[in-house]
Amino acid sequence: MAMVLSEKYSHINKPYFSFISGRFLRLYPVYWSVLIFIALYSACHGLINGNYLFLKAYLEHAENFSLPSYVYFIFSNLLIFGQDIIMFLGSDGHGGLHFIKNFRLSHPAIHNFLLIAPAWSISLEMMFYLLAPLINKGKTILLFLLLATSFILKLVILNKGFNHDPWTYRFFPFELAYFIFGMLSYRLFRTWKKKYTPLLQKIVSVYLISITIFYAQLPAFAYKDYVYLISIFIGIPFLFLQTKHNRTDRFIGEFSYVVYISHAFIIKLLLISSILPKNWLSEAASFITLTFSWFIIELVSKKVERYRAQRLVYNTGKVQGK
Repeated sequence: MAMVLSEKYSHINKPYFSFISGRFLRLYPVYWSVLIFIALYSACHGLINGNYLFLKAYLEHAENFSLPSYVYFIFSNLLIFGQDIIMFLGSDGHGGLHFIKNFRLSHPAIHNFLLIAPAWSISLEMMFYLLAPLINKGKTILLFLLLATSFILKLVILNKGFNHDPWTYRFFPFELAYFIFGMLSYRLFRTWKKKYTPLLQKIVSVYLISITIFYAQLPAFAYKDYVYLISIFIGIPFLFLQTKHNRTDRFIGEFSYVVYISHAFIIKLLLISSILPKNWLSEAASFITLTFSWFIIELVSKKVERYRAQRLVYNTGKVQGK
């Protein structure tokens, strides 16, 4: 994000608004398209088969929650913001919600009211977008202070008995450190860019891809996660230089967001249908998810991207014309 902010939005009209609205335009139309499809499919499936799939929680627990609770569920699904907080909430037994140490201890489970299960992480991402233009203006020492504060706070809280989901990777103040890592990585790239020779780029890129693919197979050792994190921090700029003009990389990248927010829905459909044998589930889920994602990209994403590009050119032109 630091690269996008520094090289794309720093010289245009109203950079903060342009950046935030551009990010939201990239996320919301695709998200809403998938959300509407899931809601309509679940409703139709329920009317025909009696199983309302992702809408089931709203019908089965209609008497368990008050109107304000339902308003929160609905708006968090629509706006994405707040979905991460759902992972820290439970039923208070009187129709309301309260904070809970472990969301899995809540009955009924609050997270079942999310139609797109992985979207809680998009909420974290969007909160970072709101802060990123401000943080990016800070000096490097400020970024290191934020990074250290986030990591130290996480270690302290985890050692207080909160060393389990959702505290391990869903709490925004703890996860902010990883976003800051990305910003520092860009600053390292900007400083040492001329020393990144083509040969060094290839060596580091191969190393980073290899350690990512075979990470699960690597033997466990004390600081394995930190070694990988540092590898990402150092290696991402090299990988960017190697792939920034690669059409295949760009093509695959277009699928990543849609696949991420739709795969859970596709997998659940296949599990309840029992049409295919279980040993075919992975292949079928991959094929259907990619096909579904292709339709969303063609019908929604590409149109939005054309508008975003035209809008950026217009805003840049206004600045240059002043």
